[in-house]
Amino acid sequence: MKPLSANKTIVFVGTCVVLAIAAGAFWFLRIRDSEFPFIYNPASFVSVEEIRQIEQLVRDRGERYVVSINIVSTNKAGATTGHGSHRPRSGRKYDFSRTAEGWRIDAVEEWKN
Repeated sequence: MKPLSANKTIVFVGTCVVLAIAAGAFWFLRIRDSEFPFIYNPASFVSVEEIRQIEQLVRDRGERYVVSINIVSTNKAGATTGHGSHRPRSGRKYDFSRTAEGWRIDAVEEWKN
């Protein structure tokens, strides 16, 4: 096998670097709506159906970007939303509690970084 000349080696390495940078940029900037909301339910306190109910309560309030749903216990939960994206600098925090009829919103608080 013949060794590559210096110019061909530089072009080859340069092309590999450009492709690696492009792949990284596409990965970082890809649309990730399907990855949200992040669900934190460490001890499986609630079922998937109940998590969907909590998410629907937030979406019924007009929230488009539900960033996370945090299950604290069998009777307490929280959700975080973003203003304008899933990587927000501001949004709302929701506190939920379970009642006999299902989940209800106890408090809504604005937050900002």
